[in-house]
Amino acid sequence: MVKTGLGISDGSYKQNPREPGMDWEVQGTTDTPSIFTMQTDVVMKAHKLIPDCLNIDSCDMKRSINHHNIAYADDNDGHATAEESNHQDQAAHEAVSRLQSSAQHWSNLTSLTGGSIALHKCNWQLIAWEFFNGELSLVKVTKEQLLLEARKELHSII
Repeated sequence: MVKTGLGISDGSYKQNPREPGMDWEVQGTTDTPSIFTMQTDVVMKAHKLIPDCLNIDSCDMKRSINHHNIAYADDNDGHATAEESNHQDQAAHEAVSRLQSSAQHWSNLTSLTGGSIALHKCNWQLIAWEFFNGELSLVKVTKEQLLLEARKELHSII
């Protein structure tokens, strides 16, 4: 059977013709990596359609880097940034809002494949700078929180 977030198929699937039927693919079978790679490729492409991402312009403004995620196997690092602002709190809030949106979209897309995000293993980090006496200083503490909705309207503070 093929199991996704949309349901379970009526048909069944077997890696080898003589093996017993399984409810779904399990970790350790030889074809799982290729199936997982195909699913991840589709999810990554769908997630890339989300407009807010990490955008870093070069010093001469002639080139820039744009990306959403760095992923390996089932680990995923999402990135977001905010526009430069005169108000550190506003920029931090914007960056966290974009990160939360990106992370929620990733969780939703993962759920469609039948997977789920282990929210208790998630963490996030904000790197923010402020000007103080003409020098940049790293902001050590912010009041921002990341709140993700899991299945069945359960929320988790990351």
